Amino acid sequence: MKFTFDKQQLQVINHQQGHGLILAGAGSGKTASIVERAVKMIESGGNPNEIVIVTFTNKAAREARQRIYMRLKEIYDGESPQPSVTTFHAFGQRIIHKNTEACGRTGIPSLLEADDQDSLFNKSLRKYITDFDCKLGSQFYEKIRNIGLSAGYDADLPKITSLLKDYSSEVDRPVRWESFLQSFIDYETEKQNINALDYHDLLILPIQALKKDPALLKKFQKHVKDLTVDEAQDTNLAQYELIKLLVPPETTTQTVIMIGDEDQSIHRWRGANPENLRLFNEAYRPTLHRLENNYRSLPEIVNRAESVIQNNLDRFDKKGISVRKSLEEPVSYKVSAEASEMGDKIAESIKASINSGVEPNEIAILYRTNRMATLLEPALIARSIPYQIYNGQDLLGRSEAKILLAAIRLAINPYDRLAFNKLSEIIPRVGKKVLELIEEGMGNNKSSVFDEVMKLSAPQQANIVPMLTSIYKLRQEGPKALGQWAAGQPDMQAWIIKKSEATLKTKKLHKPKAFDVWKQYNRNQPISPEERQILAETGVIKSCENHQKRLNETIGNTIDRMKLVWKTINDRCAQLSPDASLEDQWFEANAVIAAPPDEEKKRPSVHLMSIHASKGLEFKEVHLAGFSNGLLPLNIDTNPGNEHLEDERRLAYVGITRAKDKLHVHHAEHINLMDGKGYRYVKPSIFSEEAGFVEEEKQEDTMEDDKEESSDVDEVRRNCVDAVIKDCAISAV
Repeated sequence: MKFTFDKQQLQVINHQQGHGLILAGAGSGKTASIVERAVKMIESGGNPNEIVIVTFTNKAAREARQRIYMRLKEIYDGESPQPSVTTFHAFGQRIIHKNTEACGRTGIPSLLEADDQDSLFNKSLRKYITDFDCKLGSQFYEKIRNIGLSAGYDADLPKITSLLKDYSSEVDRPVRWESFLQSFIDYETEKQNINALDYHDLLILPIQALKKDPALLKKFQKHVKDLTVDEAQDTNLAQYELIKLLVPPETTTQTVIMIGDEDQSIHRWRGANPENLRLFNEAYRPTLHRLENNYRSLPEIVNRAESVIQNNLDRFDKKGISVRKSLEEPVSYKVSAEASEMGDKIAESIKASINSGVEPNEIAILYRTNRMATLLEPALIARSIPYQIYNGQDLLGRSEAKILLAAIRLAINPYDRLAFNKLSEIIPRVGKKVLELIEEGMGNNKSSVFDEVMKLSAPQQANIVPMLTSIYKLRQEGPKALGQWAAGQPDMQAWIIKKSEATLKTKKLHKPKAFDVWKQYNRNQPISPEERQILAETGVIKSCENHQKRLNETIGNTIDRMKLVWKTINDRCAQLSPDASLEDQWFEANAVIAAPPDEEKKRPSVHLMSIHASKGLEFKEVHLAGFSNGLLPLNIDTNPGNEHLEDERRLAYVGITRAKDKLHVHHAEHINLMDGKGYRYVKPSIFSEEAGFVEEEKQEDTMEDDKEESSDVDEVRRNCVDAVIKDCAISAV
């Protein structure tokens, strides 16, 4: 299918020789433009084998590759040679594959999976530094490798040493940069010993090989006559180094086109360097093109986004201009007292849109942090709105949620052996042998779990019968009693603590050796003189206190999520008529389990995702949840030109410009993100004022009034939640 291109797009398409910098705004048709440019180049006699287009995701590469294939098929009425459309890392892997020895490997080196990379790297770290510094070591080496340096090359060691000294000096405690350097060298040696590559090697090894071997460099420069770099604002310094090697600034026989938008650079946190656009502009002196016409979003949406991003300093001169005509007000700004009210407003709006004919997969809820999804799910589930969570874990998929849902399943169906198996996690001394006896008995006799439990020996029944009795009682009371059921389980608290300890362990936050002794001491229980001596050692008590604090936070998060599951069930049942029968209530509770939203992969579903994950996507309707200071922007520093604030502003710009027809922006004044900090009062995002959603004077008045009331609201809320899981108090740990 051939597009009709506007004047700006035609300038890009007709730019066939000489370096070019294309500033492409959101929704400006950049992919169609660079595809058509490549097609025209081939039509004019260019060699497809000498045309390379690199981008960042396999999805983007597949899309561009497919478009070029279809266009060339139209022109040549059949198969024709294709240019190379690939990702940076796939391109680097191809270089390694064809030049393995030059890249420091032999034969066909294996590519380590992420878990294997972490395991091998952490093993090297622990040889030279403490577990406490492992995270710091990972952060340091990630920065170094994003620059294009590797401790596996002697020539890089002086620069790495200098950087490590700088990084170490910025840490608020003494760290030994020499130990980090030794661990990095060990890691590179270990990879070479097993003939393996990690993700960074796919760029760094080709860069090093091309630098060391002039003949190899010349071969690839001859191969790459025309290089197009898509999403150039997301390149890191290593990728920019590779670009300069393949197509040096001084060349007159090659062309490089950088196409990107610094306003959409949202990956600085993982090494992206949007300044590469300026470095390219200075070094290559390219012809500058702008793609400013926005074909995606209605004018009001584009104007709001522009009003925000114009506050970033030192930008390229570029302005988004919508070419669509707006027939109604496409933007709304809604303030809620708390997160649950915000979730209800979002869900009601989405339900109305779906009822009016909008497909669920044309709607997205975007947020700055994935924790927000957990707060929004109950309202969606209660209204039977299908949804999928991307880059996060759905509420009902968590182990604590599965325990509660298993109780519902067994209450409804006494033959559900798998539900009982799940519940056995919170019953002491129910092991594999007992579960096998129950399974075998049910298979032979076609009996219920309850029947088979009664055939067990008295010691085996001892802990199971109270649980099954409570399940029977839950069946009589209905699903609204789920919270009371959880609170009444004598072993629930111990399970939550055990689960929380396991969670910390997976994060490599291990329990201090003296922790149990410290707990005895804190409870005024007797301890031996030797144990007292242990506690007297420097830093032991502080270490135990810190671990207890982390454990309390994790326990609190688990309990908060259990409360949300219970609320989800209640909200679902609340939609029934007041005289609905117990069977109707159980039907609604079971419907929540029967169709977990994140498992309905083939069903059109509302998208829940972070703004980072939404990059490159578009939706008819977008809800921006948590447009609040402390959420977006995540860190508040309002000084003009602040780098972190400008990164957050780019995120706001990207989030707003995902919307085509409707944009709904939401702020909740009180919120609990399940991060151990409890409910907090948050102000409207400073970007709300910039976008014209809220007037400055009104914003300040509202914030001051609510600030006075916030402590009272928090107190009421704390009293209310006690009714949910009353016996799981953190203080009882």
